[in-house]
Amino acid sequence: MLNRIISEAKTLTHMPLEAATVYDTFKGRMIEQVDRELTALPAIHVLIGHNPLSMMYEHHRNHARLMLGVFALNRFDLLAGTVPWSYRACHAHGFSYEYFRVELKAWKRAVARHIDGLCARAILEVYDWILRRHGEMIQLAEQSCGPPIAAGSPLDETGHAFLSAVLAGDRRECLRLAGNSAATPQGLESFYLEVVQPCMHELGRLWEQGEISVVQENLATAMMSGVMATIRPRVRIDAPERGKAVVTSAPNETHTLGAWLISDLLSLDGWEVDYLGAASSRPDIIDVLLSVRPDLLAISVAMPYNLHPAMKLMAVVRKQPALAGIKIMIGGYFTRIIPGLDRLAGADGVASDAKSAIALAGEWRRSCTG
Repeated sequence: MLNRIISEAKTLTHMPLEAATVYDTFKGRMIEQVDRELTALPAIHVLIGHNPLSMMYEHHRNHARLMLGVFALNRFDLLAGTVPWSYRACHAHGFSYEYFRVELKAWKRAVARHIDGLCARAILEVYDWILRRHGEMIQLAEQSCGPPIAAGSPLDETGHAFLSAVLAGDRRECLRLAGNSAATPQGLESFYLEVVQPCMHELGRLWEQGEISVVQENLATAMMSGVMATIRPRVRIDAPERGKAVVTSAPNETHTLGAWLISDLLSLDGWEVDYLGAASSRPDIIDVLLSVRPDLLAISVAMPYNLHPAMKLMAVVRKQPALAGIKIMIGGYFTRIIPGLDRLAGADGVASDAKSAIALAGEWRRSCTG
């Protein structure tokens, strides 16, 4: 069913070039209107499973960011692949499926109020299509179809033990397990790729299925970050120098563990790396790039609704004469369902996991050095 829905989404009317710009211009006002309308509903707390209203407001902001990316790329397969995941993740945390129907109708009213002309008609057609497919989106959500939580490498015995220790908050056991494997550059790389990365995937799946809360996921992520910060300095790097790299999460992106992991692996491979962390602003990232003049910029986009901020960052980088030779890599689970994303979004390449990111960076470096 998912493939049929994605194929059907590709037949939606081509979005006018200015649609994303107009949507972005009025995004704040439309979010405010949708927030206000839904907050006023007598049954809103039932619709959102008695979660805090702030959780609903964050969902509305993420929805607007996702739609911006869809409109800017004219890739409705991204929308069709992401909506079932959004339904599933929110429903697992208490939101009713009826909430989405109510929310989408509120977005239609907001679009009709703030946008007019050809752009409004094209945007409303997309919302009408989602509403017509509401029942099928629920079925897909129940079948656990769609990204961005995708299957990664399975957890081995060490991975299961490490994940259990992480969820239990047992830092000493986490460090013991890491220390057994990560005493050399090769051992640390294997630990990252075969233990840490699969644990990240599994944490995402547990959150998506409602088996752990946001707080539990955050605590587990903080534990894994602390372990990485402890074990990485212990390993001496003997790799030849590759060049300079800047690794950052996309603007607005708060998931940082994947970017951190890529940063450490690039460092192990001989790159001189500046890691910028979470939610850095576009101007600040540009300032760092102009100061460092790296050979490589790696942008982590963990969630599909942060694609548009990443695209805007890449567009600004491409306009800087001083950064003309920089190679840009973009990565994240959702890249697996958007063929040709690098060409559409302005990147030089896409890496769907850490191993492919390191391989791509090495390939670029070899091509530059002959």
